[in-house]
Amino acid sequence: MVDNQKKPHYLFINCKNYTFSTEKDNNITEIYCRELRNNQIDQLIALFPHLQNLTISTSDEINDQNLTELLNKISLNKLTLHNCPFIRFTFLDPESLKNITHLCINRCHNVKDAGLKIIPYLENLYQLDVIDCDKINGSGLHGINNLHFLTKISIQWCKNISHDFFKALEGCESLLELEITGAPTINNDDFRILNTLAQLETLTLRNCKNLTNDILPQLSTLSLYVEQCQNINLKEYNNQNIFTK
Repeated sequence: MVDNQKKPHYLFINCKNYTFSTEKDNNITEIYCRELRNNQIDQLIALFPHLQNLTISTSDEINDQNLTELLNKISLNKLTLHNCPFIRFTFLDPESLKNITHLCINRCHNVKDAGLKIIPYLENLYQLDVIDCDKINGSGLHGINNLHFLTKISIQWCKNISHDFFKALEGCESLLELEITGAPTINNDDFRILNTLAQLETLTLRNCKNLTNDILPQLSTLSLYVEQCQNINLKEYNNQNIFTK
């Protein structure tokens, strides 16, 4: 007999070639689903009742409506959506996301700011990752500063992220970590709102070409990680809290 404690809790499923079992697996808490199809959603819910973390990747059948259906039937903590072209968040029911604490939106190129307006309603959210979503500027996140548990935000390779994002972030007192990568339009002035982020401890900046050394003094109290920001010359600025990668 196999000891239940030694059974795996993680499962990778290539749904295109996967035959679901007919028996429940109470040990699985995390699943990575590639090419999940609409007709497999009910099986996924029924067979893995203790599922907490779900990644849906490269699926052209998952949309706002059937994702809402899935989320209403299972209580997830972490949801990652990767390369799902029909996910827009515009028609998602906020109530279906009420238990989400970590949301990652990665390469969902039809997500726009209109869809992001749902995020300020996720009262339990503590981490938000938005990666390679090129149709957003951040204006849809207005109200995110009222999320009392939000401690980490990572915005990566969203090339149109702008001052609107920083305006939405202003006054977010719970935020501890902020990462911004590949944001070519942001500049030093955008970071004036940092003095309203009372708990911020760590700031990571990568590939932000418009930032210059003039930004560094106002970041002196933070643990600062800088990489490939071509107009920041750290040799001219001596601060033990600055790290390079």
